[in-house]
Amino acid sequence: MRRVFLCFAAAQLLLFVGTGVVGVARLESPPERHMLLGIFTLLLSCFIQVMVFTYFTVTGKMLGQALHLMKTDIHPLLESKRIKRGVTRLLAATVLSLLAVTITGAIQWRSNRFAEIHWTAVVVALAVHAGAYYVQYSSIVLNSRLLGEILDRYTAMRKRREAPDNISRPNVTALQESANTP
Repeated sequence: MRRVFLCFAAAQLLLFVGTGVVGVARLESPPERHMLLGIFTLLLSCFIQVMVFTYFTVTGKMLGQALHLMKTDIHPLLESKRIKRGVTRLLAATVLSLLAVTITGAIQWRSNRFAEIHWTAVVVALAVHAGAYYVQYSSIVLNSRLLGEILDRYTAMRKRREAPDNISRPNVTALQESANTP
């Protein structure tokens, strides 16, 4: 998940900057190109936020199930939920900043005024996204370590539990073969 997130986040930030460059250089390109890039940037950012939220939801469920089956302390699950809450707040900040950019861009495009407000919203949104992606990446790393540790403990517990059963069970295939031999 780390590499996937980094690739998408880097692509989205580059697309954000590229959209701005096309918007500034709109004398050489039609305004529709800037709008299409802006819409694609908006959709990619929303996709990334949904992907991150889904990752934390699924890993939280896996963590909870493993802890339940191990019949152990739920402290790691509470830690994972705390991390997810922080990421959810960032999700709201990134989406709201994109809404501000979209609304101010639409107003600026329709009235051909308030360009300064739109560019201010763009700079703020870019800063919010860069900060959010940094924190989200750190949260993904922390959560994946936590999940890996718990799943390793769960796997070790399962192996300890299954080992005696495998030893005490007779080899059914060998018994069948010995019964078929005259």
